[in-house]
Amino acid sequence: MLTFNLDPKKDKITRRESIFPPSSDDDTNLPDHPRRRGQVRKKLSPEAQEMVEIRNKLGMSQPDFAIALGESRDKIINIENGRLKRVPVDLLQNARELLESEQDTRVRPLAELKKLSMVQLMERWWEMMGTNDDKEAAILLGTTMTTIDRWRNTDTRPSSGDLLRYELVAQRVKEKRTPG
Repeated sequence: MLTFNLDPKKDKITRRESIFPPSSDDDTNLPDHPRRRGQVRKKLSPEAQEMVEIRNKLGMSQPDFAIALGESRDKIINIENGRLKRVPVDLLQNARELLESEQDTRVRPLAELKKLSMVQLMERWWEMMGTNDDKEAAILLGTTMTTIDRWRNTDTRPSSGDLLRYELVAQRVKEKRTPG
């Protein structure tokens, strides 16, 4: 497409050519410009759109959603950005089941853990592991004393995946401590 622009400061007409046709009324929901260089927002398939809606209803981030589905974060991102044309049927079915299931063990514990402060989480984990010693807790959780100190000062917080992992480790240590 060929356009002409008048630059009043230079009293000059500039010629601009574009290989892109003017946008049609069908593309009203697409942004006028790419989000990143060379990247244009793609229209999603109905399955991909359903995946996005399910994730949003669950109130989960893409990485959390991927963990809950047992899928890679990159796959979820590629589906939601329209780079993956076909959503695997089993993945979509798992997402539907995740949404429907009130008792799902992957979503509910994560939501409960996210509600707790870091101090409350540490008290919970230390109690489950039967320790009051930060150094011992760091060893059991597979982390460093620097990380424990940052948690104590509420400077940092584990990612969702790590929250679930530390909770699982604390539960396993508790199970080994108590005969039964």
